[in-house]
Amino acid sequence: MTLPFGAQESDLTQDIAPVGAACQDSKGTTWRIVRSTTPGTATYTCTPETVHEDVTFDDSRKFTLVLSSIPATRSAADAQITVTEDTATGTDWTTRSTTTHVVATNDTTFFFRDFCCLKPQVLHGQRATLVWEGSPVGTEYHLSWDDTSKEVTGPSYTTHPLYRTTTFVLDARTRSATGQVIHHYLSTTVTVRESDVEANNLTLQGTLQASKFLSTSGTSRNPIYFLNDITVTGNVRLPEIGPTSTVFTDRMDAGSGERIEIPGTTVDGALTVNGNLEQNGSWDSLGPYETYTAPHGPMTAGTAGLLIGQIATVVATSPSSLTITAGPTQVSAHTTPNLKPPGQTPGYSGGNAVTMLMVRKGESFTLAKSPSSNPAFYWVPLGSA
Repeated sequence: MTLPFGAQESDLTQDIAPVGAACQDSKGTTWRIVRSTTPGTATYTCTPETVHEDVTFDDSRKFTLVLSSIPATRSAADAQITVTEDTATGTDWTTRSTTTHVVATNDTTFFFRDFCCLKPQVLHGQRATLVWEGSPVGTEYHLSWDDTSKEVTGPSYTTHPLYRTTTFVLDARTRSATGQVIHHYLSTTVTVRESDVEANNLTLQGTLQASKFLSTSGTSRNPIYFLNDITVTGNVRLPEIGPTSTVFTDRMDAGSGERIEIPGTTVDGALTVNGNLEQNGSWDSLGPYETYTAPHGPMTAGTAGLLIGQIATVVATSPSSLTITAGPTQVSAHTTPNLKPPGQTPGYSGGNAVTMLMVRKGESFTLAKSPSSNPAFYWVPLGSA
């Protein structure tokens, strides 16, 4: 069997290498297939595998030569395949018959199949290559994704950089005999590793973890609720949309050295920051202050806060002092008596002193004073217990 190949319109294929060949013999004879080429033609010759084996062709024998995987040119011209029958007795070969068969390379039968991505998953920001098989003649292809649609030429297309899992729909459009457009659809989904996610409502039953940046936005009518713990090793940005728009009911943790920005946000639970807490604007986090007298304590601080002690001279001839102790730290304040010149009665001259100490949440503190003093202590909590 001889078939034409090359770049001419009348050639069956431009590449002969992928073409496969096989024999089928109803009598079970094994055949050897040898391909030989000349410029513009390829010939497949079949001979019995066993040398000098007599093979008789009659009505009881069916012999088939199958050529497969032919990348047809699909040109407008038809290709011609020549089949030659040669027989021999010994080494004397005789051509018995030669027939020619016409093969239409421009098959107008519509087909549309195998729309997929070469890689089932791509990296964040990577492009994907889509491929498909479809009729090259009389068919338009339109690719759609998200809010975008464009006409493409096949049989492949390279996408834009993908940042989230995306579904692509390929529309093969043909026309009926009356000119009406007929749509044929195939779809494929390309998954993106560490994909961006956009959703109207997102319910988390477990822990939300962000390794880079967590950014949220909403409106006063659409508050954001985190009903479980949030663990963030990167930065956190919350919306500045009103005093009650974002609510945390459990706990938010930020990794050491990272940042949490919470403009206009209410935190109902505990906010734990393992790194630095920076304040760029005003910050109102004070709870109701309390006053104490000494001696007092030990007492456990329900929140972090500031203890302020103030003392004034009561007896002009006696010094006054106060002491605040919290954990391993102790601070004190002292006043000295104001002695008048000889001949005048000693009296109060308005001498006073102030000291203060920051107390951590859960830390124990005590207040003490000297016997002749009457200091005032003020507890300013940074939050409410």
